Amino acid sequence: HTPPRTGRPAPACGGWGATMCGAESKMDPKQSLKRTARLLALQLFFSLLGTAMLLTHAAPQRRALGCDSACAGLLMSARSACALLAAMLMGYLSDRVDASRLLLVSSAGMAASALLGYAFADAFEGLWLAIPPLLVANSFTVAKSTVARQARRLGVGGEAVSAFATLGMGLGLAFTVGPAVGAKLLPGYAAGQLLSAGMQLVAAAVVMALPREATAPDAAAAEPGPAEAPGSRGARWGADAL
Repeated sequence: HTPPRTGRPAPACGGWGATMCGAESKMDPKQSLKRTARLLALQLFFSLLGTAMLLTHAAPQRRALGCDSACAGLLMSARSACALLAAMLMGYLSDRVDASRLLLVSSAGMAASALLGYAFADAFEGLWLAIPPLLVANSFTVAKSTVARQARRLGVGGEAVSAFATLGMGLGLAFTVGPAVGAKLLPGYAAGQLLSAGMQLVAAAVVMALPREATAPDAAAAEPGPAEAPGSRGARWGADAL
């Protein structure tokens, strides 16, 4: 196993993504990074597609439940606050926890939110109950951290910008295709929530294809040594939220 150029021990081939580890080791560094970015972009696409398909049904549903413009503004602010806190949390944990696990937790949060929205689709309270699970749902932050870490390990930092663009394409495509498809095919809000939950299973399947070498946390962050500089742990606290 070729050690990374940073001088840190290479992550072990084992656990989640172990079947891809050998192939990842033999791949050209640039191609390896591109492959990881494409898989992460695909995960983002499926994870967010259901949410994007719901956009055209959300406003009519709020009106039907008696949620006026002030109520809608509070809902959006609450969701934005959850997204910010989730980005900070995931940015902090990305140095310490395998990215595959974080991505699955994020998908679980999205699925829980969608299922609560489905279960209480006809209740005003359901608009609010669907928000708390989003505190652990931010795949984009994890994807950015994963790409940056792998680019650094492989010594191809100059390719990171292109990889970030690939992630943005996955996210952007979901919100480009989703609203039109949702307006045309979804029979209503409840069905959209159920479909959104199902999409998380597809996103989780993509996560399982990620190689362990790309998702493992840095050894120095996971097991800090005595020579570690003060404050270096958690140096990216909240940085990936920006």
